[in-house]
Amino acid sequence: MAEAWAEVAFSPRPEFANPAGHVQGGFVCAMLDDAMGFTASISQRFAILVPTLQVCVSYLRPTPVARVIARGEVLRMGSATAHLQGALRLPDGTRLATATATAALRPFPRPA
Repeated sequence: MAEAWAEVAFSPRPEFANPAGHVQGGFVCAMLDDAMGFTASISQRFAILVPTLQVCVSYLRPTPVARVIARGEVLRMGSATAHLQGALRLPDGTRLATATATAALRPFPRPA
């Protein structure tokens, strides 16, 4: 499989902030999960959905309530699962968090 990656920009809302004023970790995880899943789906021309089975996030520094970019990459696409990785960064390239995930492969539902 050729290299598969995608980048998604997010603008977290102030309501996503924790008491310290940074984006709460669950939202950081969700941004990474969304980018990784999107990448897996587009790599298969939207023929599949990829529900996450497991995700591991490393928080490198606090994520500000500001525009951020999540990059998802497909490490391996098997017959039943995909192995993914992601990184969240500021537009200047500063890394905020990284993640790895395993996702199930499911057929994309088609209208009846």
